Amino acid sequence: MSHLPYLLAVALTLMVGRDRDHEQLMFLAAGGFRDLTRVASGSPRMSRDMLAVNRAATKEALDDLQGVIQRLSDLLDEPDRLLEDAIEAKATRDALPIVRRSLLPRMYDVVVGLPDRPGELARLTGTCAQGQVNIRDIEVLTIREEGEAIRLGFHTPQERDEARVVLTQAGYVTR
Repeated sequence: MSHLPYLLAVALTLMVGRDRDHEQLMFLAAGGFRDLTRVASGSPRMSRDMLAVNRAATKEALDDLQGVIQRLSDLLDEPDRLLEDAIEAKATRDALPIVRRSLLPRMYDVVVGLPDRPGELARLTGTCAQGQVNIRDIEVLTIREEGEAIRLGFHTPQERDEARVVLTQAGYVTR
């Protein structure tokens, strides 16, 4: 399963790149396309080697995926059933644990809701700076019509707690 996202990213980028209108498609490709295809920009040789070693399991996963894609294609004619699948997929995706497989030091996180308006990220980081709280890591978790969720990483639990206080006093919703 872990190699399937790479093949999906390769397939999507090849589909766009080989289209006769590829320049227009590349121009129209939004952030979701860029996010979804990020792994296609990794090392092709390393990915080829991983796929070769795991060929049987990857082929089985691709067969399963083809069945799911065919079902979604069929559901385009049944919007309510497509919505049910989309809701199920969202619940599954939202339940994925954030696994840290890194030699980097542990971060203590705060997730902040942020309106989708120009300058909001700058205001958020400025609020932390004014409160003398140093952000060590930052990640945009979601971008939706109603706003964003930003993960801020801090070096110590104390810095995390100070950030929560500063941000809450500034009117941010944190968790």
